[in-house]
Amino acid sequence: MSFRSPFWGLSRATVYRRRLEAPDDAPRRRPGPIGACPDAELADHIRRLIAESGFHGEGYRKLWTRLRVAGVRASPRRVRRVMGEHGLLAPHRAA
Repeated sequence: MSFRSPFWGLSRATVYRRRLEAPDDAPRRRPGPIGACPDAELADHIRRLIAESGFHGEGYRKLWTRLRVAGVRASPRRVRRVMGEHGLLAPHRAA
């Protein structure tokens, strides 16, 4: 049974949810906790590791492992996402 306000014609849950929503002009960000370093800093760490490597391009798994050894904690999914956003993924052939 939902309670509808006689004044607004909305359920109580809708009223409380709208009270807690952020204003429209607030910048949007990804949900969840923020990592140990921002995405821009993580991209700089990745670029440095790629420059130190002798190969043209390396995959996110190898770079994620090297980041962990260097003390930079980030999830493999985040490393892959940041590499994709900054054009740092290893080149691959189209099927």
